[in-house]
Amino acid sequence: MSLDMLPSLRRGFNGQAMATELLPCLVQILSPNFRPVGVQLFSQQEKRQLTDLVDSMISYNVTYHQSRGEDGQYRYVLDPNVELLTSFPDIPQRRQLTYATKQLIAREVSTTHTHIDTHT
Repeated sequence: MSLDMLPSLRRGFNGQAMATELLPCLVQILSPNFRPVGVQLFSQQEKRQLTDLVDSMISYNVTYHQSRGEDGQYRYVLDPNVELLTSFPDIPQRRQLTYATKQLIAREVSTTHTHIDTHT
């Protein structure tokens, strides 16, 4: 993950600092509290929050990818899966985003990546 980060971000973290200081906070940042409505119904604050989230995900080279679980159900998982690194059996699980919210975020990240690639 650190090799794919922006150089300006990578400079300040070594492997241990990333695992102990950055990843737990990053998981919290990547779990916004959006209302279950379409983007066109988002308030200006929610749109700004979505833009900030997408910018953070691109900066750290994190995105959601759709995968099929063992039960045959489709789900979106973080790539790289930083949630897996920060979850422990004795600690209550963090609030999970809905499938639709993860799908929305994945689409916005993909759209922004495409926009950046076409303008560089």
